Formats: sequence, structure tokens, C-alpha cells
Amino acid sequence: MNIYHLFQRHAEANPGEIAFISGKGRWTYQQMDREIQLLAAQYHQKGIRAGDRVLVFVPMSYKLYRLLLALFYLGAVPVFIDGWAGWKRLNRCCDIARCKAFAASWQIRLVALFSSAVRRIPIKIGASYRSGAAAIPPVSVREDHPAIITFTTGSTGAPKAAVRSHHFLDIQQQILNEIIRPDPGDIVMSNLPILVFVNLASGCTTYLADISEKKMAKADFSRLIDELNKHRVSRLILSPFLLDQLMSASEKSNKKPETVKKVFTGGGPVFPGQAAFIERILKPCEFKVVYGSTEAEPISIVDGGILASSAIDHGLLAGDIHKGISVRIIRSTNRPLYWEDVEILEEGPDAVGEIIVAGAHVLDTYLNNETAYQFVKIRDPEGRIWHRTGDSGFMENGRLYLCGRCSSLICFEGRLIKPFIVENALKCLAGIENGTVLLHKDILVFIIEKNRLYDESLTRSIISGWGFMRFDIMITDKMPKDPRHHTKIDYARLRLWLESGRMKK
Repeated sequence: MNIYHLFQRHAEANPGEIAFISGKGRWTYQQMDREIQLLAAQYHQKGIRAGDRVLVFVPMSYKLYRLLLALFYLGAVPVFIDGWAGWKRLNRCCDIARCKAFAASWQIRLVALFSSAVRRIPIKIGASYRSGAAAIPPVSVREDHPAIITFTTGSTGAPKAAVRSHHFLDIQQQILNEIIRPDPGDIVMSNLPILVFVNLASGCTTYLADISEKKMAKADFSRLIDELNKHRVSRLILSPFLLDQLMSASEKSNKKPETVKKVFTGGGPVFPGQAAFIERILKPCEFKVVYGSTEAEPISIVDGGILASSAIDHGLLAGDIHKGISVRIIRSTNRPLYWEDVEILEEGPDAVGEIIVAGAHVLDTYLNNETAYQFVKIRDPEGRIWHRTGDSGFMENGRLYLCGRCSSLICFEGRLIKPFIVENALKCLAGIENGTVLLHKDILVFIIEKNRLYDESLTRSIISGWGFMRFDIMITDKMPKDPRHHTKIDYARLRLWLESGRMKK
């Protein structure tokens, strides 16, 4: 079992089909397979073997996926750490992963010498290939052999190394195939890295836009629409922020991605108003929102049109639970749990608790981190491992609703304040781009990113009408968002701003 073989199957059956398109060229499946084998032989000559962990710092590109498949070819294990990680976090992650090799461009390798942990990694490799190394056959590994390790922070605040096996990736891509229903002739744009493997496993073409994560907000989205039409992109799999920016550019420029037939988004909350806007621009495309996490993707799916017309009086509709996963709502707590301590809640909007999940595509282990495992995993009497998502929500009529992170729920004046309800309500007010609420020094603080139409007295009057008597309003120039998808509000950073006095009234 080796995930490389899913790619190889299409390379042998359809060698002339295009695997990747970017501004730097296009590559057929056959050409990519040949380069993968050359790169694998080169890495083997350097000393990389099955089971070796390789820290990868290569941006999302054709070179990245060629490198990853070359490592799969060898049975080696790519390790990913967020590109925005500081030196302290990078060193901690390296201590956990204990990598044998470091893969990056020479410029990144030079900068990474500032990290003592990276300096200790014995083998340094690049992403470019050259001929000369003796060819070797692909390595067969057991289905439980690790394929990819990715670091996530989650509710504990400490780096957690999530391990995906080759078998897990195979199951996950089968499930995502059922949702996405790719056609071999599809041309797909995605900024969600793991989803590109679905394209490669199904024989689709991946279009890689020249948009870096750090400069996403300043990208020329009008030009991107032209590129989508030029390359006849038929499917979009994008983060909510990127999809929203693309739709805004479409409305302003009066251009439409005319060849797009299916659109999927995930990685952060999508509120009804945003869904309605996307639905209006894309109509009649198929549009779906997927809820999941690093450890469990997907958990639930909702049609964009249904989400757009849904009320958010009690929670944000996340849709129908995927058939391959089990979901329970439990009494929320910030301590580790054993199954005998778990209190499973009944259905209904008054039964808000933490969402836990179990199933074949739910990761059940972390690398060298027993503390993280104890905090977010629960073993039931049947031996199933349940993952604590850290998200709060409830079930009603078999559908899942989200209320926000468990750590962001607020008990105030005898009421449970759900951040997603407040954030949606604020976004619906004139003059407010984004907003949320935090409890600070026993006072509710509504934090608002305003625009030119903002009216403070009107906003105060509306918030008072919500039944809040003791509150304050603070203004921020820009609501901080997660660096990965630019979609989730960074509550931890907001709290630091409040405590440091950075926020202004």
C-alpha cells in the first residue's frame, strides 16, 4: 500500500493528460511521474529511506507535489510546519518530529540555519531534480505506515503532530471523492493543499494560481477570474476568505468565472449572508460548505443555498453529518476526559456542548505527544477513539449547528453568549465589516472593524436592544484572522490587544 500508486495508476492509463497548470507551465501525468522517479532516486542517493521523516518548507506549487510524491515513492514521511511559525515553535516542532532531512529552496535552508533544531537535521535537500542517480522501484509499505505529518495547535495551545497513514489518506480521498464527484476532465483550482491529492488520485488537472498565503489580501482577483476562464477551470475548492474575495472581484469587475460548475469551501465559518452572496454570483453552480478539522475532514456538509436561507437564531448550520462519521455533543470541560466522565447531551439548541467525532477518517494518534492525546482523545468501552474538536454546537433533527469555539463561549448575566450568533448579527449591521464579543474584566466588550457608514450611537442602541446592559465597544483597524485561511477570528490575539491597551474606543 502506497498513496503514490493512486497517482501512478493515472499516469500509466492517461500519460498525456495534464496533471498541473500554473503560470510557469504545464506538466502531463507522464512527465510528472518521470520527474518523481528521478527525484526519488536522487533522495535515495542522499540517504533517505522508508520511514524517514522529512521536514518540508516548499510553498504550494507543482514542485511541492512532485517532492511529496517522490517521498511517498520512497516510503518517507513529509512533515509540515506552518510557514508563519516563529523560531520557538519551529524548534519545538522539530524536537517532536525528529526529522532526518530538511527539504526547501537554498534560500529557505540558509535562513533556517538560525534554528538550532534545523541545524541538527543531518540531510538537507532541495525541490529540484537532476539525472544521474540510479533508478529504484517504488517502496511498498504497510497500510498503517505514516504518510504525512502535519502540525496543528488546537485547544491545548501546544504543537500537535497529526499523523496520516497511507490507509487513512486513501479512505479520506475516497470520502472526498464521494462529496466532490470529480470527473477526469475537471480542471480544479484549490488553495487547500490536502485536496490536491484528490485531484491527482482521480486523474484531474490542478490549476495553481500565483497567490501566496501572506499576500492573499492584495492579490489581483479580477485577473485571476481571467485566468480561470482562460484555463477553463471547472471546479473551485477554496477557503471562505479566498472564495469571498474572488466573488467580490467578480461583482466589481462584472466578470464571472464562466466555466466553473462546482464550488466547495471549508476551513472556517461561512455565515448565511456570505453564502447568499456567493450563491448569487455563482448561480447556477453547485455550491457546498464542508465542516471539518485537521483530525477529521469532513464532518458535515451543507448546500450553499440551504445555508443562505437558514436562520441563525441559535447556531450556524453546518449541515448533515457525513455517513462515515459519528458525532456526539458532550458537556464541555477544559480538562482531559475518560469515557465514564463523558455526559452526552440530548438534541436541541438548549443543549450546547463540545462536538466529538469518531470514524475511519478521524485521526486517532499524535506523534510523541501523550499530553495532547490525553487532552483531546477519549476511548469508549468498544475501543473506538473519539476526537474532541474544541468546537461548540448542538444537534437538531439530525443536523449539526455550530456556536463557536468552546473557549469563546461566554456565560454572562445568566445567559450563554455564543460568539457565532453575535458575529453574524454584527456583520448584518450597516457600517460593520467584522465584529465579535469577548468578556474582559467582567464586562462584555464588542470589538468592531468598522467602515465609513459606522454609526456608534445606532450600534450601541441595537446592542442594548439585544438585552445587554453592561457592555463596551472597542474599534480595531483590522480584525485579526488565522494565518492559514484568513477566515477564523483570532480570539487569543484580540485578548492580548485588550489586555495591552492597544484597542481604542
